[in-house]
Amino acid sequence: TPALLLATAFSFVASAGAQPFGAFVSVPGEPTQSYLSIPHDASLNPTGEFTFEAWVAIRNNSAAEDCRSIAGKNYMQAWWIGLCTVGGKPTLRSYIKGGGSARSGGVIPANEWTHIAVTYDGSTRRHYINGEQVYAYTESGPLTTSTSEMRIGGDVSWQHTPTGAIDEVRLWSVARSQSDLRFWINKTLPGTPPGLVAYWKLDANANDAAG
Repeated sequence: TPALLLATAFSFVASAGAQPFGAFVSVPGEPTQSYLSIPHDASLNPTGEFTFEAWVAIRNNSAAEDCRSIAGKNYMQAWWIGLCTVGGKPTLRSYIKGGGSARSGGVIPANEWTHIAVTYDGSTRRHYINGEQVYAYTESGPLTTSTSEMRIGGDVSWQHTPTGAIDEVRLWSVARSQSDLRFWINKTLPGTPPGLVAYWKLDANANDAAG
């Protein structure tokens, strides 16, 4: 089971009902270099199909093209999910095959609880915002891997943290369908569904890792 380690000063905050789950991680943003660290495990490098999903209520602090890491496993070598200002809009960006694989699509509203997801089924990468497909890009071939640690709220090659909150982080070795994403968007996952690599509820307890 990929374990989660508190690397620096994060705080776990009880939900006020703005999202459907319990506690969540409050992300301090820069200049604080805070992140949650998950030691390297081969399972954190899906190579065939891929899904990353999470609830976020974040922002960056620049109108320029400024990127902040939601989670990553070394964007220069493997995958990374983050928030970038593109054309003045806070945009979901993903890397799934290391440096040069960046794709941007889908606006993440600043400071509003939003469900984000990035999937890859071996032929198409898709971005989802609140269960709606907002971007698709045709590509093929296996995903690249890295022996770097995984970070939530950071990346070993891009330690720039958004300001806000992150919750319910899920990593899969399958491409979740839109109907799957929508059905489970507001629900806690039961047990260990097929293809689930790890599940961080971010409630500051033993349930913060599963896989």
